[in-house]
Amino acid sequence: MTETEWAYFAGILDGEGSIYASASVPSKQPSGKVYTCCQTTLCVTNSDPRLIDWLASKLPGNTQEYTPAQTPKNSRKRVFKWYCNGENMCVALRGALPYLIIKKRQAELMLELRATFQAGRGSKAMTDQERAHREHLVQLIKAENQR
Repeated sequence: MTETEWAYFAGILDGEGSIYASASVPSKQPSGKVYTCCQTTLCVTNSDPRLIDWLASKLPGNTQEYTPAQTPKNSRKRVFKWYCNGENMCVALRGALPYLIIKKRQAELMLELRATFQAGRGSKAMTDQERAHREHLVQLIKAENQR
């Protein structure tokens, strides 16, 4: 994307986007290892499919149209979403980061969280300290989203 497109995307992300992280309650496996599932997602929701189509043409990810049950009750329009996770999310956040204003801190925290996801190394191989750091980052992202 061009510098102008990254700036436009950052504006869209600041206004219409969501940077989401969640971690499940740690559970102990029969092997004695502790397992914590962590989910990270970047999404933009809008009632105009042209915006979602533009995002899909410029950035890796997926699109969907909300079903009537998923659409907010006060919405009189159809609702569309572009979303991504994993390395695709990191690419999008790194490109937008210099231009973000409102969601800059969430993006920085998410990139730090994603750095704890080492290729081929799942949660079961994490140390207690690494797991605690990851869960702390998830809580910081959630706190930023509750402003």
